[in-house]
Amino acid sequence: MKDALDNVYSAESYAHMLQMHANSMNSSLSSLQNLLHNRGPLVQLKSDITEQVDSAKQVALIAHVSASLTLNMTIQSEESMLKQGEAKLNMSSAVLEESHQLKKTTRELQLNVSMATSQLGLVREGVLNYSLRIRRPLTELQSIINGSSAPLQQTQLQAATAHSGLQVALQRLQMLRNQLQDSSTVVKKTNNNVREANQLLTHTHSAANEAQRRLEEVEHRTQHLMERIKPLGLLGETLSRNLSEIRALIDQARRQAASIKVAVQANRGCVRAYKPEIQSSNFNTLSLILKTTSPVNLLFYLGGNTTVDYLAVEMHDGKVSLVWDVGSGSTRLDYPELDITNNRWTRINVTRFGAHASLSVHQLDSAPAPAVTATSPGPSRVLDVDRNTIVHIGGLAAHSKSPEALRASTFQGCVGEAMLNEKNIGLWNYISREGECGGCFSSPQVEGTSFHFDGSGFSVVQKSLRATSTSVVLLFKTLSPSGLLLYLASNNTRDYLSLELVEGRVRLTFDLGSGALILTSNRKYNTGAWYKITLQRNKRKGYLSIMAADQSTEKEVLEAESAGTASDLNRSDHDPIYIGGLPASRPIRRQVVSRSYVGCIKNVEIARSNFDLLRDAYGVRKGCILKAVQSVSIVGGGFVQVTPPSLGHEPELLFSFSSNNQSGVLLAAFSDTHSNRKYFLSVHLVSGAVEMELGELGGASRKLMVMKPDEGSFSDGKIHSVIITISRKYLSLQVDEDHLKSIHLLPGGFSPFSSASFFIGGIPLGEEYRLPIRLQGLSRWFRGCIQHLVVGRTLVDLSRAVRYEGAELDSCLLEEKPGGAVLPDDQDVEPTPDPAHMSVVPPTHLSAKTLGEKRCALQVEPSFLSSAAQFGLSRNSHMIFMINPNTVRKSISVRMLVRTWAQDGMILLLSDSKQMDFIIIKLTGGRIMMSADLGKGPASITSSVAVNNGDWHTVSAEVSRRTMSVSVNGLSSDSVTVKGNQLDVDNRLYLGGLPNTFITRRINVWHITPHTLVYHSKQSVPP
Repeated sequence: MKDALDNVYSAESYAHMLQMHANSMNSSLSSLQNLLHNRGPLVQLKSDITEQVDSAKQVALIAHVSASLTLNMTIQSEESMLKQGEAKLNMSSAVLEESHQLKKTTRELQLNVSMATSQLGLVREGVLNYSLRIRRPLTELQSIINGSSAPLQQTQLQAATAHSGLQVALQRLQMLRNQLQDSSTVVKKTNNNVREANQLLTHTHSAANEAQRRLEEVEHRTQHLMERIKPLGLLGETLSRNLSEIRALIDQARRQAASIKVAVQANRGCVRAYKPEIQSSNFNTLSLILKTTSPVNLLFYLGGNTTVDYLAVEMHDGKVSLVWDVGSGSTRLDYPELDITNNRWTRINVTRFGAHASLSVHQLDSAPAPAVTATSPGPSRVLDVDRNTIVHIGGLAAHSKSPEALRASTFQGCVGEAMLNEKNIGLWNYISREGECGGCFSSPQVEGTSFHFDGSGFSVVQKSLRATSTSVVLLFKTLSPSGLLLYLASNNTRDYLSLELVEGRVRLTFDLGSGALILTSNRKYNTGAWYKITLQRNKRKGYLSIMAADQSTEKEVLEAESAGTASDLNRSDHDPIYIGGLPASRPIRRQVVSRSYVGCIKNVEIARSNFDLLRDAYGVRKGCILKAVQSVSIVGGGFVQVTPPSLGHEPELLFSFSSNNQSGVLLAAFSDTHSNRKYFLSVHLVSGAVEMELGELGGASRKLMVMKPDEGSFSDGKIHSVIITISRKYLSLQVDEDHLKSIHLLPGGFSPFSSASFFIGGIPLGEEYRLPIRLQGLSRWFRGCIQHLVVGRTLVDLSRAVRYEGAELDSCLLEEKPGGAVLPDDQDVEPTPDPAHMSVVPPTHLSAKTLGEKRCALQVEPSFLSSAAQFGLSRNSHMIFMINPNTVRKSISVRMLVRTWAQDGMILLLSDSKQMDFIIIKLTGGRIMMSADLGKGPASITSSVAVNNGDWHTVSAEVSRRTMSVSVNGLSSDSVTVKGNQLDVDNRLYLGGLPNTFITRRINVWHITPHTLVYHSKQSVPP
């Protein structure tokens, strides 16, 4: 029994051993599987695998035998051990079953081993085949080595040569390597430099970014500063305009003072010196009115200590003489026909054209007598003046140089008037005086009812007119083709009426609010004679008649009716009526052509009332002396065509010009286009030089050119004198005093031609072909001034021009004068209602965009803003609105936009005639203050926000239900209580100030200061 148990234990041990061998076999097989990928180690491991397989077979056989013995011993065991044996048997069966499984696995391993063995066999055969194949190449290689001694030696020689070449190449390579190292060093240094440069560039870029940032900051600050400076700029612009107006007023005052007809007296020892505005010229005029009892007198002297040129008028033996010298010797011209030592007022007229002069003398109570003439010697034609040139009237100062040709140096008598170059010399406007001087008890009398307008000023009158009718009568006399005779308009509406001359024709224009009516005469009236204008307007119908003052049988009558339905010309009684011109700052309607007038006006009657035009006037003097129009400004590439003067056999042409343009036609004369041979005369600028050409178009011609030395130019904006002389044998051109050229004419000399066309400053479009081809491009290039044109000793009066375009007569400008302010056509709603029924503008909302589009002042000439008004440029500037007092009796509200720099001033006022009831809005310390009195005591309220910072502020004020309030920009102040329940005021609302006739009794108001703008956006009056 014991042996059986031991056998069972032995079987279990063998089974465990078998399991271990099986695991070992499994590991070996795994190694084998791994080694199958490398056939070399498989050969070596074959024997080991075979031995392990055989050992596994023996172990399995021993295990099988042991298991059989154990089974037999178990069967032979006794019955007492049956249960235990059965258990062991079961265990043995399990072991047996496991052994069977192990056997099965072993068979599979054998199969795998067999397959591996087969593969190993194949590997062996492959290795054997490879060994057999490699023997032949080895044999051939050995034979090649043994049989190639000579080639090998040659190959060795070549190899030695190659080795030596390789050594040389290595040496060169070493040199290149050294050079490469040097280059690397240079490159390294360069890289360092580049790196440093990049660092500097980076720093520079950073610095540039910083500078850019600071620049942007500076620009931002500058922009902010400019925004802050804008109000100062506006103030500067206004001050500049004010200064310009002040200068204009000063000039007008000087002209006004010069026009005072007060005679001065001299008694030998009195000498007065004057310094009028004069320039060197080839043309001079002089007019003196005087009386004396002395036969020897020096009446007039123009000259200086630094020039030899002079012009003098003296008396000898009671006869008048003209003495002058323009640089080529003195000349005396006596007037022997009249002795003026009879103490009667005498007029002396002197005219000088180049070398030619004329003298006329007549007493005022006698008819004019013919003039006498003389010519000065030598080539000089220009009377030179400089800063030291002085005018003496009535004697010569002791320190002044006296020419030898003069026979007198003192004066005894009275001088009533002196005019040089047709400009009045104020006898009391002297710069120095010597000796005892005084005035005369009488002065030459002039026509007492006429007034002369010099083109620089105007006269202002006021008259209450009926809205439905207008009546005007006046007489005028002029030589100018254009001028404003009368302008009647409203400050608050678009209604207006004007009388003016346009190209010599009388034009009536009026607009009642629904469209303008224009009436223009067919005839020209700038003839220098008196004409009477009668204007009648009855509602929409207009009547105009013009007739000669001394002949009423011939008159021109025009009638018409204005468009639309408006029939009233609405204006305030205080709105001005301008006669003879307008101030520069006054805006006018677009239809009005002229802003000034040169000529005479008298007997002005408006609504059956006569007026003294000197009472409130500038540039106006009593009397009427017309002068020829002697200058023209070509400003728009235009021309002036005059009646062709006769050139004669030896013509002489004189004129002066000033221009900034380098090229352009100055003068041009042409023969008749229907003649077979077409002649021409042209004087023009070419690249700053003056050139003239005379000849036949398409044939022979002669040219002369005068150039300024040192590459100078005559197109320098200064006045230059031009004298052209055509004789029988030569042609001469003189520019100023120092530039003279002459040329002989072609054989046959000058062929005089009858000028059929004469142009000044340019050629009309379509007639350029009358010039040579090289000059046709210059026909409309000239810009500047041409004046004092004399042809054949006759002054050309430009007022007699046949036609003109792009030209302004009676002016001398280098550039076009900027036009005055013009009212827009849509100033207010059409038609304009009658003042008696005018309602206040209903409440409207003003957008921010509208504010942004309105500007206080432009950088050019002032323009009219239809919804804004500027106050304070004059002391009594104001606006008046007509309202219905019943609409403000219970309550009133006002809304407006205000922009100002002022501390104090009045903005708005409503009151009755006794100022018992009133409402006033004003500035007090820069804040808005409203005061009101409804008849039972005043009350006031002040805004908490100041508005005098130059920005727009919305101001709202309201009085209703016993309370009043003021708000600025929507910030309401505390309302206050006002006594009373109704407001009894007149129908006038004052905005921005008060007229000078308004007397303030209970209201402390200030006139608004300059630069206060009130943008009147809403004024509502609840019923």
